[in-house]
Amino acid sequence: MAGIAETLDSAPEPARLRTGRVTKLLGASQVVVDIGRSELVDMPCLTQYEPILGDIVQIIQQGSVQVVLGRTSPIAGDNVLTNPSFELDSPGSPPSYWTPVISGASSNVKVDLASGWGSITGTKWLEINQQGAGESVVYVVSEAIPVLPGELWTAAGWVVNSPLTLDGGFSEIYLSWYKDPTSMYPSTAVGDTVMQGVVFPPGGTCSWFLLRQLIGEGAVVPDGVAYMRVVLVSYLADDLGASAYWDGIVCRKLRGV
Repeated sequence: MAGIAETLDSAPEPARLRTGRVTKLLGASQVVVDIGRSELVDMPCLTQYEPILGDIVQIIQQGSVQVVLGRTSPIAGDNVLTNPSFELDSPGSPPSYWTPVISGASSNVKVDLASGWGSITGTKWLEINQQGAGESVVYVVSEAIPVLPGELWTAAGWVVNSPLTLDGGFSEIYLSWYKDPTSMYPSTAVGDTVMQGVVFPPGGTCSWFLLRQLIGEGAVVPDGVAYMRVVLVSYLADDLGASAYWDGIVCRKLRGV
């Protein structure tokens, strides 16, 4: 009987499913999670989860062992963007609440029904198609978002850049800063804050890449700034027919002042 009792006493604790919010990124797969009453530091994540600051995540916990399983939804309810996945627009129309700024060769910026490898969320994506010869850089700029100096913000989004030549393609996501709501990119008050950039391989790819901040607790709103915009940047090489696709854009206030 003693042996049975010892066996029962040594049985592992039952696993619990908990919910928390990502407050800091320590690397590609290590995060700090706020579970309401305390913070869990150096939390490991499953390899398929790519953390974004402010994500509401599910955590499996058993005794002292815990791991982040993933976010509860692709775009959480705290996203301040009005049209983050371009679902408000009809296929073929320009994106509502976003303004294309094109440098170099002409490019067509439109909303389209997702096909092929599929959308991140909803049924549509933003599609950028190069129309003219020569290099093209397309900036797709969000609506103006009121901010206060000292606040912490972040932005993220999924992108595919499909060049056809040996030059490859390049995409970035920025936060840009303004003194008033009417100023448009690139007439910023201070320099842009880059969340992340990626170089795509020659010949293109048909796989989504998540652009996001990789380390830290967010971007600090600079002094003298009252408004912010999210900027989606697509560099299309000298390649008639090159395309870029965006979906699931996230912009979150992480902490006030």
